[in-house]
Amino acid sequence: MREVRDILAEAMRRERLGLIRPLWEDWIRFDNDGGCEQVRLRADHLIRLLSELGITLVQTGEPQSTTRPDNPVFWRWKINGQNAERIARAGANGIEVAKLDAGTETVQLTFGLAEAHDLANRGLSGDRDLIKETGVITKLSAALEAYRVGAAILAAPEIRDAQ
Repeated sequence: MREVRDILAEAMRRERLGLIRPLWEDWIRFDNDGGCEQVRLRADHLIRLLSELGITLVQTGEPQSTTRPDNPVFWRWKINGQNAERIARAGANGIEVAKLDAGTETVQLTFGLAEAHDLANRGLSGDRDLIKETGVITKLSAALEAYRVGAAILAAPEIRDAQ
């Protein structure tokens, strides 16, 4: 059975970066630069902080099945320099980016994950015209956040509706 600190370290990495490769079990096997241990040290620190607040992490058994998020909103934050908020959520047709200003919500962008993948491919292949696309930074940022917090499945109707 794995140590709680190792499980917490893996969870912290996944929370920060999403499910990335190398997966934790592969990374710890071939870690030559001590990266895994640095994450474990951060996990130790979090365990100490929780302990100071009266919380103890205890492993109770086998992992439970992963559940997908039940709230379509996966990001919400005040817009810099404005008295408004930006909201990113999974909508019926993919990811919606909306602005909430004085109680009025306006959907600014709606796009699918396939479009975000195409934009990312164009960026990685050096397409200099990409930056001219309307909302490209917002689309890529929202898609990244959806993947990072595990909400991408909610934003992909072809997957969501099949389950």
